[in-house]
Amino acid sequence: MGQSENNNSSNDYNNNNGNNSNTNTKKSEKFNYCREKARKEEEEEEEEEEEEEEEEEEEEQEEEQEQEEEQEQEQEQEQEQVQQQQQQQQQQ
Repeated sequence: MGQSENNNSSNDYNNNNGNNSNTNTKKSEKFNYCREKARKEEEEEEEEEEEEEEEEEEEEQEEEQEQEEEQEQEQEQEQEQVQQQQQQQQQQ
């Protein structure tokens, strides 16, 4: 094998290593991109879940408040009825 053939073989080897390095870098970049994308998607899902939970809590609080108001109204009506009955009894 002549000197020029050795140089060519060495150059081919170096070129291949360079290509492998570039390929590995691209794979690594793609992997990092996919991992970051998955992380962002997971964060978005968690945020959506938190928002849904907050909305559910707000709805539950509103329902509880409505129930309390209804109970208060019922109690007031009962008290009025009792007062009316007492007045009627006093008048008799």
